[in-house]
Amino acid sequence: MKKSKQQSGQSLIEVILVTVVVATVLTAIAASVSMSAKNTSENKKRSMAASFAQETLEVFQRERYALGWSSFQSSLVDDTYCFNTLPADSASFVASSPGECGDEEVIVGTTYGREAILTILADEVKVESIVTWMDGNLEKQVEAEQTFKEIN
Repeated sequence: MKKSKQQSGQSLIEVILVTVVVATVLTAIAASVSMSAKNTSENKKRSMAASFAQETLEVFQRERYALGWSSFQSSLVDDTYCFNTLPADSASFVASSPGECGDEEVIVGTTYGREAILTILADEVKVESIVTWMDGNLEKQVEAEQTFKEIN
């Protein structure tokens, strides 16, 4: 049986249409996989930054109890501290001096910078830990905050 020219033309149009649909689906899948990989990378960076921010608050928590309220509060001033290297003990904590981190000051082995902004009041110390990193040309940051109070 012989196919007519019209049937051959319809088959060609069907093949082209199926090819376009398959190409569109594959492009959508590739875009989705690419976006998922980017989100995973961003989430890992954000999670690491949150861990560094929490680590800072834990040092303040440790020193609050190790030094006692009076020594803890009196050893601090209302300012910003660069904590890319965390104090290992109470003596280093008390010796910490205020000052913001420079552009090139990062946590050793990373691309993250870590600062703590302190607000000292009569009966409390508020610590805002900020961890920053560069993502291309954009600076990203994660913040964690804790308020320490005198316990009677």
